[in-house]
Amino acid sequence: MMNNNDDGFIHITLNTDKKLVREVKREMRQNYNCCPYFLNEKGVGVHCFCNDILEAQVGEMCHTGLYVKK
Repeated sequence: MMNNNDDGFIHITLNTDKKLVREVKREMRQNYNCCPYFLNEKGVGVHCFCNDILEAQVGEMCHTGLYVKK
């Protein structure tokens, strides 16, 4: 996993859009904390954080927009 942070750690934060965060988290609770993107698009239950956000470039969001890699 690559990151561009000076401290060598991967930083993933919540989106600042509180309405979006509330909606995605509600959907996750209904799906046993599985990502709604993976359930709807791929038909599999994947918990956060998925490898896609961990391997994303700095500034990219996860599939649902819930998390941002910094």
